[in-house]
Amino acid sequence: MKRLLLIGWDSADWKLIHPLLDKSYLPGVANLVEGGVSGNLTTLEPQLSPMLWTSIATGKMAYHHGVEGFTEVDPVSGQVVPVSAATRQCKTVWELLGERGLRSHVVGWFATQGERDLDGCMVSNMYGHLKNVTEDQEPEDWPPPMPGTYWPESLAEGMNEHRISSHEIHPDAVLRAFVPDAPKVDQQRDHKLGDLREKLAEAYSVQAAATYLMEKDPDWQFMAVYFRALDEIKHFFMHYHPPKMAGIPDRDFEIYKEVVTSTYRAHDMMLQRLIQLAGPETAVVLISDHGFHSDHLRPKFTPRVPAGITVWHRPQGVFAARGPGFKQDELIHGARLLDITPTILHYFGLPVGEDMEGRVLTEAFSEDRSVETIPTWEKAGETQRSRGSLSEAESKDLLDQFVALGYIDEVSDDPTEAAAETHRENKWNLARACLYGAKDEMALPLLEDCYEAYPERTDYAQQLAQCQLNLGLFEDAEATLEAVLESFGRTEGA
Repeated sequence: MKRLLLIGWDSADWKLIHPLLDKSYLPGVANLVEGGVSGNLTTLEPQLSPMLWTSIATGKMAYHHGVEGFTEVDPVSGQVVPVSAATRQCKTVWELLGERGLRSHVVGWFATQGERDLDGCMVSNMYGHLKNVTEDQEPEDWPPPMPGTYWPESLAEGMNEHRISSHEIHPDAVLRAFVPDAPKVDQQRDHKLGDLREKLAEAYSVQAAATYLMEKDPDWQFMAVYFRALDEIKHFFMHYHPPKMAGIPDRDFEIYKEVVTSTYRAHDMMLQRLIQLAGPETAVVLISDHGFHSDHLRPKFTPRVPAGITVWHRPQGVFAARGPGFKQDELIHGARLLDITPTILHYFGLPVGEDMEGRVLTEAFSEDRSVETIPTWEKAGETQRSRGSLSEAESKDLLDQFVALGYIDEVSDDPTEAAAETHRENKWNLARACLYGAKDEMALPLLEDCYEAYPERTDYAQQLAQCQLNLGLFEDAEATLEAVLESFGRTEGA
């Protein structure tokens, strides 16, 4: 029976990978590229990981799948919480495969917290968030993962102790592979080593969960493993990656210049182990949701708006596939994130939903098979999921991480204000997805609500004006642009 392993590296970029391949630093990726097909994988807008990885898993845009950002307002408690499996409004590829008797394991994927009834095993994106652990604590004494982290829940018995604590990232045995001069860092003033240890621990936790499942429960046909740390580490350290950026102190550049390269090499080592455990008869697909600027195009400043750090993202991500059924040593062109689920369904000989917005990458396959379709895989009421419960402290801890990375603004202590801000930013994210999907009529009321609530946000106004122009509302667009100009102020003679 066919098997496919899907591995996600958030923000992996060919511009960084190709020079490392030339130096023979990434034998795992080289295995896929030289023995399979590869090419760019174009991202969607907006470039926010929960939205993108859910589009990858469903073949649909956010206005269909319902994940509109990193957070949402819990409809019962009114509390701002991270998105979860309950947020999704359409089926994922592993659910579709399960309907046809194919068993799946899923590790680390966004919006899977609280997933239930999967035919296989699920370890949610909350697994690697190990907090409030002291250096002298043994793994059996660590606090358990958040409720809803596992399916089936019995996985906790074997997997809790496989999590990796940042304290286990040994200063010499591990950390100095990334920062050779780590002992020179004044950690009272410079906290970047702590950030690096935390993100590496998350990545190694995902790897530990994936390898545990592969070894203990090898009866699967599809497995999806998502590594987020590559993107997070880049946001902390891409400023120090060669060539040296203007304004970066020489000392800091010398200390941190190897971090990004070393992170790719570490991920490649994990990739090699996953390929080995999957076995030679398993097809392996490596993807990223977008790229990441690493050269002269690195931004000189980051906009001070929620998710302003996405200015560092590059539209072209990574696609590479090798194994039974795929061509060898060939390039593919024109692939998008929305194409991944249709391509996986076709690989397993299953029909593609006509309501999916991507296509099958038929040019990647060695066998020329016609694409079968059905109107939709969705049935009313089938995708309702119970909402995983997080404590207020657990939710706050995760939200603080999103704030620290720059993906969301600090959440207000006033519940009413926090809910309003979250609703507004999710409308803004959804509106941009609608504009990208040429659904201007759907975007217009969302943009009008955002602009009315916060007319000072020139990005709201600019997108609203563009949407109005697209719809032929020229007078409305002129009034919106006039308001933007007023916000900048008038000068003599203007």
